[in-house]
Amino acid sequence: MINIKKIFLHRANLKIKLLFVILIYLLSQSTAFGQNSWSVGTSFQTTRGNYIFETGTNTYYLYSNLRYYSDRLNFSVSVPLIAQSNDQVTNSGGMFLPTGQMHGDLENSQQSHGGMMGGTSNFSSLNWGLGDVYFWSSYQILTENYKRPALILNTQLKAPTAGVEKNYGTGEYDYGASLTIRKTYTHWMMLFDAGYLVLGDPEGSNYQDPVTYGAGLGKTFYQGQYSFLLYYQGYTKIFNDLAAPGQLSLGITYKPMTSLTLSVIGASGVSETSPDFSLLTGFDLTF
Repeated sequence: MINIKKIFLHRANLKIKLLFVILIYLLSQSTAFGQNSWSVGTSFQTTRGNYIFETGTNTYYLYSNLRYYSDRLNFSVSVPLIAQSNDQVTNSGGMFLPTGQMHGDLENSQQSHGGMMGGTSNFSSLNWGLGDVYFWSSYQILTENYKRPALILNTQLKAPTAGVEKNYGTGEYDYGASLTIRKTYTHWMMLFDAGYLVLGDPEGSNYQDPVTYGAGLGKTFYQGQYSFLLYYQGYTKIFNDLAAPGQLSLGITYKPMTSLTLSVIGASGVSETSPDFSLLTGFDLTF
């Protein structure tokens, strides 16, 4: 009997390997993309939400980031350290999603899964562990000029390095791609994004692969030293019986010097499958 799941996973693994080959090739040809640089950075993110549960979940992420960028190509790797107050939430496709404990289903988790330590924010009582490694890339297919906007191809890949026993990750690969249209007018910028994500299913949950979409408005000040971006990110439904995830964010960046960028991003979820609140702060140092 043909095992459809194994065939699908085999094809998915081939796609992932192909993506790696393409990224390595692009990086090896970096001189073809004009002036290029490398940067390192660190960011700290905290989220809070009740999601579909009676007990809230506090999640803390400390990211270490390595990024290569040029005029047209951008590639980054992010490795997070996680601290979480319970095992009701996991990170998948760059989203924080309610899963309950992975040993049970979502419906039962609403009544019986209060998490191992409730919604405590006491750092000494949190569960600590390594998260999933994320790979991100973007390639500018069309450069912007006064007549046309820029067209950018984005890809992402999550490697399942996080432990599943405490719900730090699903134990499965996620990958996806999107297209971004970006247009600037003097100091203002508008962007629109649409894409598709393939999510690995954790034990006890069945994710639907979502279509992603977003729109943003940004502005720079003082010759680009300061900037802000107001952005809405949405997804189609991931759970049949729950609202689709979505959040509104406001990001502010400050460049005290050419090689250093400081950033703060605050976000608020608009549905029960998104965090109520999220705050990220970090820096990026170019060399």
